[in-house]
Amino acid sequence: MLDRYIGIVLKIFTQLKNIGLPLFWQAYIAIHAIFSASLFFITDDYITNISNAILSTFVSIGVIAGSIIHKHRLKPWGFMVVGVILICISTILKSLWYSGVTISVPIPFWIELVGIFLITIFGFINMVIFEKRYNLKGFTLDFSLIFTSISLFILLITPDVLNFFLYEIDFSQQLLLFKIFFSLLLLAMAVVNHILSKTLAFKDITLIVTVFLLSLHFITEAIISFDTNSTNQLANQASWGFYQLAGTFAILFTFTENLSLDFHYQNSCRLSSRFKWVASITAILGIPLALIIRWFFGMTDINPLVIGISSFILSTIVILRLAVLIWNSNQQREKLQSIAFTNALTGLPNYLGFREQLLSRQLKRTLVVGVDIDDFKSINDLYGRKFGDEVLISLANRLQQLPDIILVAHTGSDSFLIVLRTYEEDIPFLIRSIQKQLGVWDTILDRRIAVPLTFGGSH
Repeated sequence: MLDRYIGIVLKIFTQLKNIGLPLFWQAYIAIHAIFSASLFFITDDYITNISNAILSTFVSIGVIAGSIIHKHRLKPWGFMVVGVILICISTILKSLWYSGVTISVPIPFWIELVGIFLITIFGFINMVIFEKRYNLKGFTLDFSLIFTSISLFILLITPDVLNFFLYEIDFSQQLLLFKIFFSLLLLAMAVVNHILSKTLAFKDITLIVTVFLLSLHFITEAIISFDTNSTNQLANQASWGFYQLAGTFAILFTFTENLSLDFHYQNSCRLSSRFKWVASITAILGIPLALIIRWFFGMTDINPLVIGISSFILSTIVILRLAVLIWNSNQQREKLQSIAFTNALTGLPNYLGFREQLLSRQLKRTLVVGVDIDDFKSINDLYGRKFGDEVLISLANRLQQLPDIILVAHTGSDSFLIVLRTYEEDIPFLIRSIQKQLGVWDTILDRRIAVPLTFGGSH
């Protein structure tokens, strides 16, 4: 039986090593996890505070080491690493404060809130990277709109919650509620990440567990803070246990997360489409529905300023979303227009693009010269189509480098049109000059071949 358990443990260590976690850091994380779990059973406040300070230092070292070993990019990983370090610094300061060291009370809470905010930015940047990779413009704004609409709806239907937040709790408790808000936002991001993933990879599990434990810590801390009737020793032990275990998984996340964003494209498009509909519905119906519920249940009238601020927040996000939709529509139109009026191989205007540009410029005293490659089929047959494409690209570049050139177009498989400004009596001289400059020979992929050309012009 013992051999079986040892085999399972060794298998786990091997799998962790394969996903980027060296053996030393496996032991490091295991030790941190054991000491973090012990906080659930320590009842002495002094020992708890000292342990929190030491364990938080270990988390900072682990996260920094993970980002250095895997050479994570400064953005967005810089937000993640700095955020975790700030949270750890906050814990150390809290531990010193609880142990009797004189520290300004709001400082640790502010530092912790900034740390949570930076990690939230890390999550948002990941979403922006994801929407850019899959060309799902506005996905992050839709997510923000849904989360904000639901949050404001809950705020509006909860009796006197705003008055309670502003006037009946102290500053540290207000910051605590903000931390709960950000942790729930991170948890929602983690759930979205899980929905989009092809498989539930180890990195996805560490992300969800980290945020979940952090949320449990803040919620438990809030229960302790708002309950003035007892010391809640058990809740305090659980709170710090959740907190340090979240640090353990944060180290794991840093060592194993590679930001591959390997999601199902169809799932991504489907979820993006649903987000658009849900975001629109919640933004439109959220505030009116909340006001109807308050009226129906006879709740006290809400301050019009609260309604105005809520509407302003939602309207701002909606305007940003509309701006993204309009910008994306314009981009798509320009892309389609580019496809319709441009030759895909050379990037030059095709025949339609040539007509469009020629008519829009209203040029006078111009010479339009047609340039064809003689027997281009033979080049494709002898050297292959890829080599033939290189011949066309080379000729397009040489035509654009001709002096006094106004416009070059690729109008057929081996046909080009060029426009030059000239007087009619100079045409013979100009044609001979072009023939001389282009010549018969060209060097393609270090191979010198003959590319005979035929010219025809119209003034």
